[in-house]
Amino acid sequence: MQTNALAQIKNLKKVLFTSTLVKSSVVFIIINFINKAFPFILLPLFTRALSLSDYGTFALYRATSNFFIPLVGLSMSEAIIRNYYEKDKLDFGMYIGNVLLMNITTAFVYIFIIFFSGTIFPDLFGLPKYVLYLVVLFGFFSSVNASQRGLLRCENNNRSFAIQVLGQSVLYFLIITLAYFLKFFNLQYAIYGEAAVFLIFGSISIYYLNYKFKLKFLLSKKYLKDIFHYSVPLLINSLLAYTFALSDRFIINHQLNLSQVAIYAASFQVTSVTQILAVSLNAAWLPYVFGVLSKQESFKKIFKIQFLIAALYIVIGISYWIFLYFFLTKIIGHKYDSGKNFIHWFIGSNILQGCYWLLTPIIQFYKKNWLLVIGSVSALVLSLTLNLLFVKKFGVSFAATVNFLSWLLIFLITLFNVYNLLKKRKK
Repeated sequence: MQTNALAQIKNLKKVLFTSTLVKSSVVFIIINFINKAFPFILLPLFTRALSLSDYGTFALYRATSNFFIPLVGLSMSEAIIRNYYEKDKLDFGMYIGNVLLMNITTAFVYIFIIFFSGTIFPDLFGLPKYVLYLVVLFGFFSSVNASQRGLLRCENNNRSFAIQVLGQSVLYFLIITLAYFLKFFNLQYAIYGEAAVFLIFGSISIYYLNYKFKLKFLLSKKYLKDIFHYSVPLLINSLLAYTFALSDRFIINHQLNLSQVAIYAASFQVTSVTQILAVSLNAAWLPYVFGVLSKQESFKKIFKIQFLIAALYIVIGISYWIFLYFFLTKIIGHKYDSGKNFIHWFIGSNILQGCYWLLTPIIQFYKKNWLLVIGSVSALVLSLTLNLLFVKKFGVSFAATVNFLSWLLIFLITLFNVYNLLKKRKK
């Protein structure tokens, strides 16, 4: 019995330390640690230089930008990444070209709608029209970047991936710190600066995709059908996930005020450092799982690694919560002291999100993406219902609790669906 256990441990170590998952993950952890360090360092500059109201507006801008990523990109970058493993069976340059044409079309449609909408969208999102135009461009270039960087991950081209990701963060970091220390930093500068950075690196991504895969902008019914078939469930899932994850900011703004949005968003931002490991591993995890399942290897290899990673998330999350409890106000300032009362809910949400990401590639590989929608719909209904009914009475601490409960629900539903999917595959 003991000999068998030792043999299993040795086998697991061999799987872990000789696999491309670990090699890529180490690189991605370093990249994402540095990448996450930039916004973490910038956060005290934002919270000190901007008023609570201005930082609340910036938080709404960020939330709206994230929401428009799937709206403009239509989650089609995921179809590109998935079909990389079957690129020899199709004209991959034309396939990517069809995705870009769809993204360009949706971007123009949204700009047209915003232009003729009067005050509907500015009132809804709490942002002026000029910012909403930038948000649409942000969504387009984010989708392009996601396609290019996803392909770099699939190719294990870690150097180019690092240059793209870190280069974008370094440039924005320099723009903000320069403005801060030269005393001309303000809300508009922060927004325009980010838009300029995304324009530059989005253009680089398009150049790379054309250079590497010889893009062809010719519409193909066959490719469009495949793209939409794969992407629509992911799009719906992304929209639902973003809505339940970000709608709390807008509800807080409408039912409370921008200052409460600022405290809520800054507290969430400082806890998001716990996502460094999860984001890093997920960058390597998806292509790793696709590779294992495409070779029809044992599911047990994936399960063992999932368990170890989840345990690591929990240990890191608890340790970071203890640290923040004592040092939160030193990091983001005394204006945000009340965030200490609910940061533990955000850290718990980040842990659950990381565990959720460990499960989703299995569903995506088998092209059962509609299963992801079930969890997202349930979480959205729970989040919107509780926040709309009780945020005004119980405040932002309640919204943080709802965020945790929503992620718990989506994780449990996805875990159940993955279990049933693999159970059917074994038969």
